[in-house]
Amino acid sequence: MSASSNCAHNTGALLLAQADRYGHRPAIVVDEQETSYRELADRSTDLARGLIAAGVLPGDRVALLLPNSADYAACFFAIGLVGAISVNVNARYRRHELQYLIGHAQPTVLITTDEIEEHVDFIALITETLPELAAQPDPWTLQLTTAPSLRCIVLLGRGGRPPAVDVEDFVGAGAALSDEPLPARPGSADETALILYTSGTTAAPKGCEIRHRALVANWFRWGELIALQPGEAVWAPCPMFHIAGIGPLVGMVAAGGVLLTSPHFDPDRTVTQLLRHRPTHLFPGFPALTLGVLRSPGYRRQDFGFLRTVHNVAPPETQRVIEGLLPDNAVLTSNFGMTEGAGPITYTPPDEPAEVRLASTGPAFPNYQVRIADPVTDLPLEPSEPGEIQFRSETAFHAYYRNPEATRATILPGGWIKTGDLGVLDRAGRLNYLGRLKEILKVGGENVTPLEIEALLTTHPAVNLAQLVGRDDERLGEVPVAFVELLPGGAVTEAELIEFVAGQVASFKVPRAVQFVTEWPMSATKILKSVLRDCANQPAANGEAGGGAQR
Repeated sequence: MSASSNCAHNTGALLLAQADRYGHRPAIVVDEQETSYRELADRSTDLARGLIAAGVLPGDRVALLLPNSADYAACFFAIGLVGAISVNVNARYRRHELQYLIGHAQPTVLITTDEIEEHVDFIALITETLPELAAQPDPWTLQLTTAPSLRCIVLLGRGGRPPAVDVEDFVGAGAALSDEPLPARPGSADETALILYTSGTTAAPKGCEIRHRALVANWFRWGELIALQPGEAVWAPCPMFHIAGIGPLVGMVAAGGVLLTSPHFDPDRTVTQLLRHRPTHLFPGFPALTLGVLRSPGYRRQDFGFLRTVHNVAPPETQRVIEGLLPDNAVLTSNFGMTEGAGPITYTPPDEPAEVRLASTGPAFPNYQVRIADPVTDLPLEPSEPGEIQFRSETAFHAYYRNPEATRATILPGGWIKTGDLGVLDRAGRLNYLGRLKEILKVGGENVTPLEIEALLTTHPAVNLAQLVGRDDERLGEVPVAFVELLPGGAVTEAELIEFVAGQVASFKVPRAVQFVTEWPMSATKILKSVLRDCANQPAANGEAGGGAQR
């Protein structure tokens, strides 16, 4: 399938076209459960008919509250088949967050599961969020004052949990409608395919609207960059409610590849899965996932000669540590990206020399422009001048759902999109990411970029991961505090780590304290620095942030 024809597809139509082409080849492997292209397309078609039976119309929102699974993929493509919009809900949300999202996104149908009930009881969570559900007489025609658009909740898995409709009853209602084949309703590739809500740290989460064309085109090009071939496997562990989870799924389907994933990340089980299926590409994206595998007891670099690319986003120092753990034939890539960019905004070409590839997040992604601008005036800066990273592309997000004020504040005249991130471009157009503008510490009037010290700490032989936040200080305004996770068997004291940093950077950048952790407070994929800052500012904080002191 050519790039031009591929990128013109609605996501649902894309899956049907690839199922006709690849038939019974595997499309997705979740743990050890394999689903072929034909099986995935048939399941998507059945679910699409169920959505039609439930009254879902083109442009309606359908919310997915699910862990990674073949059914997640089938539901996502089914929503595209009926011309509706998928709202991929963060599975870590609890009552307050879920209540906000349901009220704001106004979904017609919410699809969830009881398959991980031992970890999360989604039906109990939904019932707690929407107490009126307990008194509803008909699960097919909900009438809720707190969620007036919501018509029904569909339950995947074992079923039989009122007030939800069992998925097989849902599929059966669709089958009774018509035997005519789909697609009959997929809309234009320029319509909204997906709304992803960004994490709200200082305000309510914002729903990024991403078009079918943007999602398919960007992730098809990602497949081209890594030379993803039909039948090749990609391990992509990020949750499908994240752009780094749903994007690789779409890109894999566009390329005719195989997606390996799991409902939960477990390093030891992952190593077993990777050795069994021998994927050509790993797309963990984040150091906690990447290093989780590469430092698992079962990982031996000589056994992973089947790898061609591994993708991880981290500072150059961390990238060099990771590349040193990879087999000689595997190339480490990186990028700068965000939900608003519908995925990558820059990308390091795999064929660049290591000294170039590891030192930056690469040049602009195909069909993207990147500039550095003054964060106050938005005027462009010269190469080598640090400032706000801004980008534009026809395949970027086009609006925040039901939030025109935030849309106007983010998308500037001329189409440039503000990121809130600090970076610098070299004269070859490669981007160096320097951190979030809001995370820059002001220590006695001096700027401290946390990323610099975090990367330096990870070069210590005992350190696995490090994070730097500010602690309030009466004299200097704030001072740096480091949170550090040690490697298994690693041993180093707070004083030794402070001395390690002090010998290499200016004194105002040196952490005033180090707190050791065994677990991190996490969102879907990122460490929650707001929690770390609260911990750092607690009186007599002695080393617990999410998992307790390590030594």
